[in-house]
Amino acid sequence: MQKYLTIVLLSLFTSLHADEIKLQNISNSEADVLNNWLMASIKANQIAYETGESALDVKSEQFFDLYQSTQNIAYLTYAYHEANSIQRAELFAYIYDNDDLVQQLPDHFLSYINNTIDSSYYKVRDFSLYDIYTFTTTSIPSELETEARKLLEHWYDRLESAHQNVPIEESFKIQALIHGYDNLNNFQKVHELGSILVNENPFPSSYFSLNLFDIISYSSRVLGYYSQALSINQQILQPIANELGNDQELLTIKLDYALLLFRVGNVNASLTVFEDVFNQDYSILDSRYQATLFNNLAISYLNAGQFDRYVEFQLNAFEIASSENNYSQQLSILRNLFIYYRRQNETELAFNYLNQALQIARDNDLTTEIASILISLGIYKKTVEQNFEEALYHYYSALQLSTETNNYQHHYMSYLEIGETYLLKQDWYNAEYYFKNALQLTFSREDTRSYTQAAIRYSNMLIHQGRYEETERLLYKLDHKDLATQFFNIQILYQNVKTRLLKQKKHIDNAVALSTSSITEILDHLRESSDMQTGHMRMDEEFSEAFKLHTMLMYETGQYEKALSVIGELRNISRAGFYNNPLLKSKVLSEEELIQDFNLSTRIQQLRSRYQTATGEQRVYLGNELLNAISERNRLQSKAFPNYNERQYDQLFRSLRRELKPDQMIFYFTVFDEDIFQFVITRRDIKMNIYTANDNYLELLRSGINTIGYRSTDLHKLHDIYTAFFDGNIPATVSHIYMIPDGDFYRLPLEILPVNRANTTHSFGTARYLIEDYSISYLNSLTELINERQTERTDFAYDMVGFGIENFEDAGHSWLQNLPFSSTEIKNSYEKLYSFNNRRIFLESESTEQNFRNIAGNSRILHLATHSMVNDENPLFSSLFLFSDEDPNSPYDGIIHAYELFDMNLNADLIFLSSCESGAGGYLQGSGILGFSRAFSFAGARSLAMNLWPVRDQTASDISINFYEWLNSGENKAESIRQARLKYLNNTNSDPYLWGSFVIYGDIHSPLPRKNYFASIFFLSLGFVIIFGSSFIILTGNRG
Repeated sequence: MQKYLTIVLLSLFTSLHADEIKLQNISNSEADVLNNWLMASIKANQIAYETGESALDVKSEQFFDLYQSTQNIAYLTYAYHEANSIQRAELFAYIYDNDDLVQQLPDHFLSYINNTIDSSYYKVRDFSLYDIYTFTTTSIPSELETEARKLLEHWYDRLESAHQNVPIEESFKIQALIHGYDNLNNFQKVHELGSILVNENPFPSSYFSLNLFDIISYSSRVLGYYSQALSINQQILQPIANELGNDQELLTIKLDYALLLFRVGNVNASLTVFEDVFNQDYSILDSRYQATLFNNLAISYLNAGQFDRYVEFQLNAFEIASSENNYSQQLSILRNLFIYYRRQNETELAFNYLNQALQIARDNDLTTEIASILISLGIYKKTVEQNFEEALYHYYSALQLSTETNNYQHHYMSYLEIGETYLLKQDWYNAEYYFKNALQLTFSREDTRSYTQAAIRYSNMLIHQGRYEETERLLYKLDHKDLATQFFNIQILYQNVKTRLLKQKKHIDNAVALSTSSITEILDHLRESSDMQTGHMRMDEEFSEAFKLHTMLMYETGQYEKALSVIGELRNISRAGFYNNPLLKSKVLSEEELIQDFNLSTRIQQLRSRYQTATGEQRVYLGNELLNAISERNRLQSKAFPNYNERQYDQLFRSLRRELKPDQMIFYFTVFDEDIFQFVITRRDIKMNIYTANDNYLELLRSGINTIGYRSTDLHKLHDIYTAFFDGNIPATVSHIYMIPDGDFYRLPLEILPVNRANTTHSFGTARYLIEDYSISYLNSLTELINERQTERTDFAYDMVGFGIENFEDAGHSWLQNLPFSSTEIKNSYEKLYSFNNRRIFLESESTEQNFRNIAGNSRILHLATHSMVNDENPLFSSLFLFSDEDPNSPYDGIIHAYELFDMNLNADLIFLSSCESGAGGYLQGSGILGFSRAFSFAGARSLAMNLWPVRDQTASDISINFYEWLNSGENKAESIRQARLKYLNNTNSDPYLWGSFVIYGDIHSPLPRKNYFASIFFLSLGFVIIFGSSFIILTGNRG
């Protein structure tokens, strides 16, 4: 029996012209007929390539010629199946002009050409030469699916078991089975059978094989076998389309390939493929695919931090959608732009795009879309601008329209949003009226799911109004099955209401148990659902309220350590946020690991969903499966961040008490719903203070911070901050303070707080500042404090490397301000660090991106006297600016984004950035500082020195040079930055705006190589011994 002739066939295809291809055997054996089918496909493709004819038309002619040569009617059936409409008409007439021929043809073929497919078409029979096209050219009628399934099972049961060197007859049977099972949506069977053909592909390049392997690829995607789907696309489908010379088909296949890469998180590779498609003649794609290309290029650029390109391609996609009057796609693009600009805090642009969407919907009388957009506008006005009146105007407009059009869903949503807005206004009467309307509407529709949501929101209003008995009665009526179907944030809102109710009834233990359960669920949810665009964690207001409730309960029951533990767990979720950033993830994980991660994420979400409603043994089983999946995903996460060691908080507190020195303390802040929670941590104990929103502490904080500026800082307001939060909370033995900020506290360097009341608001020289009594450094979490004690790296090629740029026009960044003192700063810093052996500096044109990439991972101290732009909304896209390459084709554009640091194996003891500023201009925001500093930490840097607002170039130079002078003497980083600023404060200018900006994040230990440090101690001690010994000898001699 003949086996596959793949190598021979490919050789023939590439080396022979059409007129040279000869059939080697025209016998009527089954194997020879099928081999001739393959040869005819090759010949048809070659003729089509040379003449420009349709390959299918030529193929039909080839089969008819074979029929005439051999009188084998199998070829006649092939000719009919491959024929175009004209050819089919001719063949139909040819068949029915010959009664003997009709008698010879199988019944199922005759029913096909007569469009009279019935159960006889799927009569159970052994697979034959006449069944190659049984399932390829017609779909299975729903009423005949049972019969078709029986026929397929008959063929399937008679397949040979071997999956290698499959006989050619079996290959054609397998392709028929694949088409049949695909018709029945049995993707598991398609995948199983397709795997055989992928490994043993006998079919030459043709539209027949293109369609076949597209079906196999699709089944792999549906079932989550993404590696196989990617492999089929790249190694089979793309080469087939390329050999067929069909550029449009090739670009479409590549587009599918890029979409699949993006889906599994390989955004770098997907962007490359999208750009490849775009750079070819994408205009040959039909408009639907063009719009898909532009939209996905836009999203890829967004993930890559190329925000201008994102907007450009969204607008290009919008133009295509507009030219085709595709209103649905237009509105989708406008919503994308609205969300983008809202996240960038460009609220006016965001609002304009939403208004543009509303105008399109109104112009084209898209009533459903109009109501939806009006509700979105209301939510925007309520949450972003806190303009409740305008929000209500939009909600009422949506309510009126949904009433007129009898749109139940928008009618219901309008009621809920109006009720929520009146709740925020504490207009209890109107809030209750609209919540009750929502309840009545959903009850009348027997919509138990929506009724449950409305009841939970109404109960939240009742509990805030103090109507506890009514709240309890309403909650009692709710069905737990309906609760399980709610969105997760609504489930948490329900638990928040129950927790408040239990607390009011003095059932404290039950309240703590329920609150603890809620927090556990929220933490698990946040770990898996950090924003996929940015890697940020975005907390719903229900989650924030749950954390506040829990923290309050811990405070009231004296469980300060447990409160701090939960808040610490929440802080550490930002690690998951970075991990979930697709751009970063695709840089640190292989394609196989990305697919594994995608599948694990999907499995975790599915298991969590099933776990919520499971009971008994099934719940135990699902819980164990969930733990296993999370453990496996944590393994991948640890690979992504090998420099970050996450500890359980019970272990961390033990380590903290052991490592925190007697003269050190920690101020730890967290903010929930404008309530401020402060933890005061010393080696001996943990204390906790609460500053409630009702007492306007947050306004006090913001009012003082907002005055910080050149000659404008209000010392009295800063002293009020010191008095409110710090006075009396610092033990007398303390000399160093660790600060773990949150929210607006990120914008405040503690060092500038006056400990006494200055003579006037701006008499800077009369104040005594916190920096004069304490060294201060900053952390993002307690975990970072413990991690700083870990073994440090010692095998650096360089102890200090400096990069300095003065002229940014020459550097290729003409929009950036020049830094005329940067070279001086680098040179003098280099000279001050003479205790460090191996130092190197790069100035001006030597400060290239390429040099930085080559040397950054081998440097103990990296000093960058250049611009750093912090992206407050997307910290991983924050930028360091270096000299760009003059070659326009060079990959080095002189800009290094934070996410690229992870490739460099930094492990630096200190990175000093002397010119940070916000990408939005002016002061850095909390989110930017947190994200930027954590990016360096996770990339391996032990500490980061940065400024919280733009400072004068000369000021930055003076402070950094003095900093290195103290560092060179063996002082730790925190004390060195303190002394450098004190020198500036006492000798140059006491305005805290000038000297207060620089802060140290992370490890504070001296970076001086230990061998040098201990050698210095040794020689000093030796010198002392020699001097003392000499004196002793002299004294002894005198006595004699």
